[in-house]
Amino acid sequence: NISYHGSSQTNRGYGLLLQQGVKAQIIESLKLGIQLCSFRITQYDYRIYAYQNDVSQSLSIPVYHGSGYEVNLTLQKLIRRSKLEARYTLRNTEGKTIRQDLRIQFIQSF
Repeated sequence: NISYHGSSQTNRGYGLLLQQGVKAQIIESLKLGIQLCSFRITQYDYRIYAYQNDVSQSLSIPVYHGSGYEVNLTLQKLIRRSKLEARYTLRNTEGKTIRQDLRIQFIQSF
């Protein structure tokens, strides 16, 4: 995904977001994914919202502003009639780690 939001000539701000993700099935019961994002937004008024991979039954559309990058790792492991999912996110904005997030979900089927 590439998103760009420009401004009029009176207020010279912009927002640019580059995002790419890859998912792979390593073995039959294991899926891994990585999503990389780089962003540069000059003013909060030009912030960008973008979809982010997450665990099942969950939705994540964070706001991006400032300048930095984000790494999003996902894992899905099938164990008999169960599923283990995890997501780890690290966001670095302007040289400082401002967000680390770990979600773990276990789903049991009966």
